[in-house]
Amino acid sequence: MSLASVDVRPASDNFSDDVRRRLSELRAKLFVNDPVLESGVESEIEDRGGGYHILHFRLHDRECVVESGDGIVYAAFVWGSNPLFANQFQETTSLSKLLKRWVADRAMPSEIRREFPGIEIDGLADYYERGVPLEGEFVRSWDAMEMFFREDGGDFFENARDFIRTLREAGYDRVLRAGQSMSIMGLSRSREQGLSDDQPRLWFAFNRDDMDVDANYGLGHLKGHPIELTDEVRALLDILAKQEFE
Repeated sequence: MSLASVDVRPASDNFSDDVRRRLSELRAKLFVNDPVLESGVESEIEDRGGGYHILHFRLHDRECVVESGDGIVYAAFVWGSNPLFANQFQETTSLSKLLKRWVADRAMPSEIRREFPGIEIDGLADYYERGVPLEGEFVRSWDAMEMFFREDGGDFFENARDFIRTLREAGYDRVLRAGQSMSIMGLSRSREQGLSDDQPRLWFAFNRDDMDVDANYGLGHLKGHPIELTDEVRALLDILAKQEFE
């Protein structure tokens, strides 16, 4: 055997090449299945480092992110910045059909549900279809709050749970983003998770029988306040809800 025939690259490089080659072959098969995916959709193989590669198909705000391994293809379907559904595929025909409908044709989630009944689509997709994706993201953030303060966490936060449900019944979960740190719930008008120091925000620090309310705007601080939607709390919420999105 000549030295020229020996592959002296590190094993990680060989693995990376294998992954890229596998994704290239997959993309070629998808192009054969439906030429629209080659001519009407942007695609690229992205190197994420460490031998990890993913295959993107994009058009405007629609995207499909594809990974491949062990004979199974995993694809996540994205609208904006949110993955709304995902599925595994053992052959390329159904993937190419779904990929074309989602990215190239910009089919609505309701159409995908009807045409591909085996696909489970996140409820957030319905907000995107109605043209109110931010409202859906806000509602989802409140779902996370209820999960954090859930009943199996004990009775310490029983009043907090009731308070959160009261705020949701009043409609604040559709106009404010909720976040949490330890026993503190924070509300804002932020489009993204995380806040800068100057963004308007409202904190509720829950104790067993009362709460401390802190706003960096308006009426300021309410210490030892009942865990209830009082007029004072409602006023702070309404001021925040009228702020511009940031």
